[in-house]
Amino acid sequence: FQPEAVVPKSLKDVKKSVHRLQWEKAIQEEMHGLVATQTVTWVPESEARRMPGYSKPLQGMYLMKIKHDEDGHPVRFKARYVLRGDLAIEGVHFVECFAPTTCYDHVRILLSIAAQHDLDCYQIDIGQAFLQAPLQKPCFIARPPVPGESSYAVLPDGSKEKLVGVLHRSLYGLPSSPRAWFETYSAFLRSIGFHQVSGDACLFVRRKKDDFVITSLFVDDGLIVSSTPELRQEFVRQLGDKFPVNTSETGDASWLLGIKIERDRNEGYIRCTQTQAVIKLAEACGVTHPENSFRAPMLPAAVLPKLDAPTVNTDKCVNGSLSFRSVIGSLLFVSLCTRPDIAASVAMLARHCETPGAEHVRALLRIVGYLHRTKNLGITYHRRSSPSEDTPILFQRAAHPLDPDRHQPLVSFADADYAGAFDR
Repeated sequence: FQPEAVVPKSLKDVKKSVHRLQWEKAIQEEMHGLVATQTVTWVPESEARRMPGYSKPLQGMYLMKIKHDEDGHPVRFKARYVLRGDLAIEGVHFVECFAPTTCYDHVRILLSIAAQHDLDCYQIDIGQAFLQAPLQKPCFIARPPVPGESSYAVLPDGSKEKLVGVLHRSLYGLPSSPRAWFETYSAFLRSIGFHQVSGDACLFVRRKKDDFVITSLFVDDGLIVSSTPELRQEFVRQLGDKFPVNTSETGDASWLLGIKIERDRNEGYIRCTQTQAVIKLAEACGVTHPENSFRAPMLPAAVLPKLDAPTVNTDKCVNGSLSFRSVIGSLLFVSLCTRPDIAASVAMLARHCETPGAEHVRALLRIVGYLHRTKNLGITYHRRSSPSEDTPILFQRAAHPLDPDRHQPLVSFADADYAGAFDR
């Protein structure tokens, strides 16, 4: 299939798609998987009403997606059945819903440590992660249409009755699902000897004498850094025994959380880029033409006035289809992960999300154009040859302004501990 294949948003779109058979197969695989993993049991509605804790069944919907590899090539069709979490009632369908995720800063720190000390660096993906966690409260769901299958049960008297799903495990879209999955995963890690890092609830460490393995979790995507391949293999085996692991997305770290990771252990570097994300953003903003290419994200003398009210349509001011705020969010994500060179410019523009004007939109498109021009740039972590190279250089020799032949030390100071704020 082609990369430009249109992703349907409903079953009606699936029936009109040129890839109808592939999408229908993906939907059937998703629904059969829910039954095979004992996540849901379909029973007649009358039987469900007699069960304890019965409540009005939650509606759901299909989300379709084409999975791509790190080079942007499509690899498979995927359908996910998610519940309408906006219809869930606190105290009826769920109790607690907060769940932590790892910090991108910590992911970069792990990659830099792996590059410096030549550590084993591995990625892992847990298949249908939310389905591995038990429910906090009983929950019932409505039966969605499945291509080639009936949504009704045939009773002994020959009549038909709607099917209702009895959930046994968490499901995507249910507000409590992320928390239930995290509690299940973290409890398993602690049971096999991992210790939770106080500064990041999703960072776990296990030591064996002088060796160690560190893992970081972002929902169902994990990064594993270990001092020896044997420790990593043991941990991956333990994970595979407990949870289903997607073997196609598991291996040496190469594509994690939208970041392409390139590594050369002989040269001693790890490089992180987001070329595909930048290209997609530039195409959506319509700035791929060379005339929109800029050498800097913002002009030094750029003036961004504060307006009392927006002078443009904030919902469709970028290329006639994108909102100002959504593009700012995409730029913040890229700057946070691999492009700190645009952080200051994006931060200045982010102050005007409520009241943008034409000048703000032009400045926004300039940043996107600059990103597209430098789309292959990223962050590279090099292995340093000596411990002294780990120490920041705070003293440099500078020429005296009145006597060029006379040199004086240039002293700089950095508040590297954020004024004692240990949580930073």
